[in-house]
Amino acid sequence: MKSSSESHADVGDRANDSLRINGSDLRCKVMGEGGNLGFTQLGRIEYAAKGRINTDAIDNAAGVDCSDHEVNIKILLNKLVELGDMTGKQRDVLLAKMTDEVGDLVLRNNYLQTQAISMVESQAPAMLEVHTRLIGQLGQEGRLDRVVEFLPDQEEIDERKANGKGLYRPELAVVFAYSKLLLKDLMSGSKLIQDKSFKQDLLKYFPSNLSSQFVAPINDHRLRDEIIINEIVNSLVNRLGPSFAFRMRDEAGASIDEVVKNYKIACDIFNTKSLWDDIEALDNVVSPDIQTHMLMEVRKLIERTMYWLHSNRSRVSSIEDVVNEFSDSIASLSQDVVGHASDIEKETISQRLNGYKSAGVSEQLAVKISHLELEFTCLDIIAVQSAVKNGKECVLPVYFAVAQELKLGWLYRCISQLSRKNYWQSLARSALRDDLHAEIRSLITSVFQKASKKVDSDELVVAWCNTNQVEIDRYLHLVSVIQAENEMEIEQLSVILKELHVIVEKSKVK
Repeated sequence: MKSSSESHADVGDRANDSLRINGSDLRCKVMGEGGNLGFTQLGRIEYAAKGRINTDAIDNAAGVDCSDHEVNIKILLNKLVELGDMTGKQRDVLLAKMTDEVGDLVLRNNYLQTQAISMVESQAPAMLEVHTRLIGQLGQEGRLDRVVEFLPDQEEIDERKANGKGLYRPELAVVFAYSKLLLKDLMSGSKLIQDKSFKQDLLKYFPSNLSSQFVAPINDHRLRDEIIINEIVNSLVNRLGPSFAFRMRDEAGASIDEVVKNYKIACDIFNTKSLWDDIEALDNVVSPDIQTHMLMEVRKLIERTMYWLHSNRSRVSSIEDVVNEFSDSIASLSQDVVGHASDIEKETISQRLNGYKSAGVSEQLAVKISHLELEFTCLDIIAVQSAVKNGKECVLPVYFAVAQELKLGWLYRCISQLSRKNYWQSLARSALRDDLHAEIRSLITSVFQKASKKVDSDELVVAWCNTNQVEIDRYLHLVSVIQAENEMEIEQLSVILKELHVIVEKSKVK
């Protein structure tokens, strides 16, 4: 297969000239390459405009992955034989027993990789500017030649933007590959992966009959660091897409080590593995679009949590310490936050819940996914609890009462809906969101610290409103003006946040 813009001579495979057709001539819905170079890359791209195709590297990745597992397993077992802890015959028997499980591990990696491309493909038109910037960054760092890889030039990018098109699957596959390669190089030699929390990532790479019996030898594997880096980078890029790590580095000033650390913490805090397993168990049960939507909701939670952690827990080096601080409390709070939410938030949750259930999602999973956006507020609530030394029974009602008084849920939604089609829009949106979280935490903390004695939560909020009524009225007036205009731009949001800051500062005054 080639593209209509290529000649047979361009392909350089004369033996198949009489068989070769163009990608645009294909009428099938899906194409898989069982061998290498079944298509030219331009042929794939031409077909991808109307059908579904990856690249030969993606479709044949299991072979390379299987070889990697074989080499790393034999390194481990040969060392045990060398030390006299196992005979050669015992090694061979053990190798034979793990054949099927190695196959499962390899196929699992292929599943996640193609799922990742599908997730990014679902947002490709909206993310075209972001992907273009990533391609440019990879090129500037000498990692990627867009001409060699047949990635679109600026003229083609502009044409796709005008037509509401993004990168196609074969192009995304190339970007994924280069993103992972660069991240693995940047993680090489990292001290972060010595953190004990990555031990499980190392163990899960190996079949269970090895990881359960040979924990210490696996930890001493001479390619230990490379295996961990490979596992964590693959996970991060598969779950968050090829551009997120670099966007967070640019937008938040985070190092790649910090990005990886916050990814690990965010996943552990919210137990995302359980969520992913439940969503993926719905293969061929619900529409793939529903699964993709749920996966994107989990992804959104992880990304927001990573930014929050970078702003608020960047000085805590131990992954386990941060996870311990939040995970149990989130599990406890997650059932309570919905009860304190505003009527608008409850209605939104109800609509999501009914939508998932009508699509065939179990009620338990539908409830969990529908609550994720509200669960994110648990981070701020837990931080306030720690600062004011009060339990959730005090902090929760005050937090949501103040949030409803100042329409902070509406404000957060407005910020989240801002466009991020280019680098500067992404930076601005991230900055506004960080500012809002900081103001909320500072405000709720001040409300408690201003109380001269332990009072009822309702009384506390009433007293705060009375003390700051002038500033609150001015703020709410501006909110009503913006809501009436029904058009949200970053300028209005900046003004609103400035007025919110005035309320926060006034609330701190003794």
